[in-house]
Amino acid sequence: ELWNGGITWDPPPVVVSNDLQRRSRDTLDCNALETLLWLALEEFCRATGFVLPEEVACLLPPEMDYLDIQIPVDCHPKVLSLSSEYPKLRRQRRLSYLAPALIENVETPMKGMRQVWLNTPSTAGRLLGALERYDYLNNKL
Repeated sequence: ELWNGGITWDPPPVVVSNDLQRRSRDTLDCNALETLLWLALEEFCRATGFVLPEEVACLLPPEMDYLDIQIPVDCHPKVLSLSSEYPKLRRQRRLSYLAPALIENVETPMKGMRQVWLNTPSTAGRLLGALERYDYLNNKL
């Protein structure tokens, strides 16, 4: 009863010229979604010159240190790395809330979505919704 039409729901898919842009949820787990989202974030930052805030940059997984993501100039390198003991799922959960917040006022598919992100019950749902929106923006750039 709480799902879709109640208290919780997934972010709506991005619609581009009457074409529904939705990835299949069956093939993507949180690890794959996180990797794809970081790749999309890197592309977005490179195309726009956007520098990720340290609260987001510190969530970069250690195994993805090959990405060319600029760090804030006034940030100490130690701040940008989480402990190896920091749980992966917690890192993914934080990213699933922060990534959409970075673009929430950019344009129509993202505007006014804060409550939707807060009501989305799963980390995978939030990561998937954010990935779709970054893909949409990256394709427009």
